[in-house]
Amino acid sequence: MGAGQLTKRQLIIFPFAGGSSSSLRDLAVWLEEPMELVYVDYPGHLLRSEETLLESVPELAFDSWRRIGGRLRAGYLVLGMSLGALVALEFVKVGKSFGKAAEGIVAISSVPPGRISMQGHFSHLPESEFVGELCARYPGDFSTMATDPVVREHLLPILRADITAFESYGQRPLELVDVPCLAVGGTDDRSVSYWDLLAWGSCTTGQCVTRRVSGGHFLLEESGSQVAGEILEWAQSLDR
Repeated sequence: MGAGQLTKRQLIIFPFAGGSSSSLRDLAVWLEEPMELVYVDYPGHLLRSEETLLESVPELAFDSWRRIGGRLRAGYLVLGMSLGALVALEFVKVGKSFGKAAEGIVAISSVPPGRISMQGHFSHLPESEFVGELCARYPGDFSTMATDPVVREHLLPILRADITAFESYGQRPLELVDVPCLAVGGTDDRSVSYWDLLAWGSCTTGQCVTRRVSGGHFLLEESGSQVAGEILEWAQSLDR
């Protein structure tokens, strides 16, 4: 950047189960100008498809830190959608342990750790039952798995590993973080309730703000600009 220009705040973006660094690229339409966006790919996903899948949120967080931690600046924020919010939460802990604390966390369409057990586990189910439960809970993006065998063959191992990571994280003792949190959910999301969003406040000693916008679980497709607006307003409030 040229002399006199302010350095943009970094926003680290963690995708949902089965997603990749390309899944949340639409955020760039609204956030790329005011922020520096850093996208994460998990092992076994997209650009890292040849690597071994991980089935643990702490492992996903530490792997992410190993890859990008060295280029993070003070004051960065983390954002995760669904599973990604749990990885972001764990990433905050890893960052603090390495002396590079995050300044806040954004959780989109996500159930916090203490309420995962209420969802009921399905990662262990046989293929047809697993796919059926997945499509029932998260209608939309995963629907092609029920009808397209090629898509199913590619995504099934990735999704099973990611859902396993999600479910197992709910069995870990809760360790609080000390950063502000913004929890955003869709009014029509059948898998994440308003009470789930409120419960993100129990994950941190910092202030937690809760917002709901129109849409289902994959609400960025329907209300991306509104979600981005909430993120920007919340991020600006951290500087006041």
